Parts: sequence; structure tokens; C-alpha cells
Amino acid sequence: MYGCSLIDRTNLPNARLAGMDRALGTNLGDRYSIITLVFFIPYILCEIPGNYALKRGVHPRLWLPSATLAFGIIMLCFGFANDWSVIAGLRVPLGAFEGILFPGCIFLISSWYPPYATQKRISSFYLGGQFLGGFGNIIAYGFSTMAGLSGMQGWQWIFIMFGVVTIASALIGYLLVPNFPAKASFLTPEELEYVQNRINVDRHDFEEEKMNVRIALKHLGNWKIWAMGLLFLCSTLPAYAFAYFLALILNGFGFSVRDSQLLSAPPYLAAILVGMGVGFLADKVKMRGPFIIFGALVSMTGSLIVGYGNGNGVRYFGSFLAVIGCQSNIPTVMSWSVNNVRGYGARAISSAVVIGGGGIGGIIASVSFRSIDAPTGYRPGLWTTVAAQLTIVIVSTILMLYFKRQNDQAKRGSKVLEGHSSFLYTL
Repeated sequence: MYGCSLIDRTNLPNARLAGMDRALGTNLGDRYSIITLVFFIPYILCEIPGNYALKRGVHPRLWLPSATLAFGIIMLCFGFANDWSVIAGLRVPLGAFEGILFPGCIFLISSWYPPYATQKRISSFYLGGQFLGGFGNIIAYGFSTMAGLSGMQGWQWIFIMFGVVTIASALIGYLLVPNFPAKASFLTPEELEYVQNRINVDRHDFEEEKMNVRIALKHLGNWKIWAMGLLFLCSTLPAYAFAYFLALILNGFGFSVRDSQLLSAPPYLAAILVGMGVGFLADKVKMRGPFIIFGALVSMTGSLIVGYGNGNGVRYFGSFLAVIGCQSNIPTVMSWSVNNVRGYGARAISSAVVIGGGGIGGIIASVSFRSIDAPTGYRPGLWTTVAAQLTIVIVSTILMLYFKRQNDQAKRGSKVLEGHSSFLYTL
């Protein structure tokens, strides 16, 4: 379901290259930036209410697939738009329902696993979605070749067919999405005890806590959650930038429409391999910060090569580094954020706030990569991604130093972290 949501929110460049610009004028003025931007406002606004509903007892099997079914139907409707403003208008409810899915999935996954078994699972979830998203460009090109069938253009078939696939994924979700571990009826008593014991060894928060507005506001006052949100903003900014503009950047290099769509897939496939390796290694060494800093430096280097490298081969190589660095950082930041809070309510709020920061990153990416900058290869936008990576390095370093100091005090017995005597922060 998440893989479909990634494709649905980022298939705009494929539709543009397949004729949407000519049909609807989406390339004129700031229209494309507006279309990409309006998605993120409801996306951000719906994340905390969505997780609040899960925490209040709505079954994930009902909540998450229903959101997916809704944005699948909306995506199908894109194929029948007759004006660019219709596309922009449909992006609003698309963002609202997708804003329910992603943080809900992270909240659910993080509730099932202890801290140092979390990142490999979140990486599998997120990068598995990216795997589908990476092939999305190739699949979109295939759908675009249906042009002329039933009198529809290629860009219309991209939206229609991806909408159908999304709806199918939602129907599968109604069968397979589990409940939270304390309410998982499919577990035997022995299995339930096993899950409870391994969570309580590190987090001591298997039992669900009550959730109300007062508790939610308390967690919203945790500055560490907002710092993680800033890290996620800076990680997703380049991720969205390349998702929406890489095919267009490659087309600006002189590649054909077909080659631009096909060549935009390999960097994401490489990012999956690297990201999974980072996920397993980070869990093994029980650290997050150093991997995030390294990923930021790799992505920053890649963005500069894309903007200033000599020759298409070198600049295309830069796109690999740029995508690998930011994509491997996204699950690492998500894992770091849920590792360093304790309790169901804290994780629900943390997941929503952090991913909300990602939505703001999408807004910045939308307005930083402007159509008027296309002749320069979107260099102002690329410099925005560089600034984001520098921010990651600074904030991650500050957080690591703070967490180490707090852990040292806890080990000496002079401080209790997150309300439990054995809790330690992950560096």
C-alpha cells in the first residue's frame, strides 16, 4: 500500500513527459509547483489526527486500507481531468488520505519490535515501497504506451492504471494488516508472551497507555521530537525533489522522454540495496546518528555533482549519490525518532510529527525547483538540498552529544530517562 502511495504522489513527472503538459498546460508559470505543493498541506494536517484515531482504538486493518482505497479512487479520477486546476484540486484529498497511511504504518511497525530490531523492519517497509516506486517510472512508461486505447491519452492511462493497482493493494490490506500486539488475536498465549517480553526488555511499554488531548499536548512539548522532525524534513526535501524532478532533470540533459523515465529508476534501486545494508548494520551496532551524518554527506556530494559535473555520465552518477544518501537516511531518522521515546502515545505523536516534517520538506522542494530554473538544471533547488544536508549534519551532531550526556548521567544513577530507570537513548 505504501509503495502505491509513493507512486501516486510522485507520478506527475511521468504524466508530464507523456503529454499532460500539452493537454493541460501544467508546465506554464508556477502551475507545476502549485500542483506538487498543495498535496503536502492536508498531508501534514491529517497525520496527528490519523495516529490519534489509531491510538483511540480504530483497528489498523480498517483504518489504513480504507485510506489507501480512498486515495486509489482519487488517483483513478486524475485520468479524467480536463484542466490543470482539477489536477491541483484532486491533490488535496490525495494528500489527506496519504497523510493517514504513512505515519500509521510507522506507528504500527514500531509497536511490534524492540528498539534495535526496528530499523531493519522500517527499512524493509520504506525501501520496499521505494522498490515499487523505482519501477514506477518504468511501469508508467509502459502504461503511457496505451495511448489511443478507448480514446485516452498516455498520461491519462498512467493515472487510471495506477489508481486500479492502488485499489487492489487496499483490498489485500483488508485481509492482511494486523492489529497492535496487545490486541493481536492471531497470537497464541505463548507468542503474545514472547512479543511482550522482548519489547519490555528495552522499552518497558508493551501495555498500551491511555491517550487524551492532555497527554498528546504533553508529548507535543518534547523538543527532541521536533528536532527529529527537522531531521526528517531535511532528509525528505531532497527525496521529494528528485522524485518530482529527476526525470525532468535528465530530460534537460538531452535524454529522450523514454530514456529519462527509464534512467530515473536505477538510482532508486541502488538506494534500496544501500539502505537495507545500513538498516541491518545500524541495528547491529545500535547506533543511528553516524549513519545519518554519512548519508547526508553522500547526498550533498551527489547534488553538487548533478549541478556542476562535467558530462552527462558524471552528472548521472551524481544522481545515484544524491538519491542513495537521502533515501537511506529516511528510515534511519524514523527509527532514531521512535527509539528515543517511550510509550504508545509518545510513539504515535512522534511518528506523526516527524513525518509531518517530511511534508514540509515536500513543500520546500516544490517551491525550490522552479520551471524558470530548468535551463540551469535547477541549480537553486539543488543548493537547497545541499543546505538541508548541512543542517542534518549539525542537528545530528548536537543530538548525539546531548543523548550521550544524558546516558552518562543515567548510568551514574543521577537521572532517570523517559520515566524508566533502565532506559537509555540511542546515539
